[in-house]
Amino acid sequence: MTKQLQQHVTLKGTKEGLQLQLDDQCTFEVLLKEVEDKLSEQKEQLTSPKGERLQVKVDAGYRYLKEGQQEALTAMLQDTFHIDVAEVRSNVISRTQAEAARKEDHVIRMARVIRSGQVLELEGDVLIVGDINPGAVVKTTGSIFVLGSLKGVAHAGCNGNVRAVICASFMDPAQLRIAHIVRHPPEEEEWRGMFESAFVNDEGTLVLERGQKLGFFRPELAEDDD
Repeated sequence: MTKQLQQHVTLKGTKEGLQLQLDDQCTFEVLLKEVEDKLSEQKEQLTSPKGERLQVKVDAGYRYLKEGQQEALTAMLQDTFHIDVAEVRSNVISRTQAEAARKEDHVIRMARVIRSGQVLELEGDVLIVGDINPGAVVKTTGSIFVLGSLKGVAHAGCNGNVRAVICASFMDPAQLRIAHIVRHPPEEEEWRGMFESAFVNDEGTLVLERGQKLGFFRPELAEDDD
């Protein structure tokens, strides 16, 4: 069932709860007032058969809701109508969010040796044509690929991305870290060495495999964005 709330708001009832669709053809103040007025008219109908609080998903379409606007809408729905906001969706994002997404998708390429004492903190995937020497640290939100020797510390997925990987032509690191998961070199057993990849498996353990097998464990690395 669909009910038109004046001209700027559409309310739909679904099995999961309510869906509130907003358009972008008026100011936020006008929109908020229309939502409040019409929900007030139907307040007695907005009750759950089991007496539970209703859930609403807000679809803002091409309207960008600032943080303060989302808080105002959420507070009005919760305090006045006892409706909890389960999700707020929008077809647009802020410039800051767009820039963050661009950095995450961007591959940083560098041809250099990362020397002892140097600490690189980056965003996105990193391709290093050169060595990461003992005492050096490379930290990024994405994956780390080294066409050379990895003998320092490599921290991939530092923002919590457990799907990140670490690959090196020669793997002999002081420490590997993916997200919050750490692996130190074994005391008695050497790293395997040539063209190794490190990733977090389904059990949440940081493991090493031959680089040729990485596509099996991380098939998204071979996907074509086009």
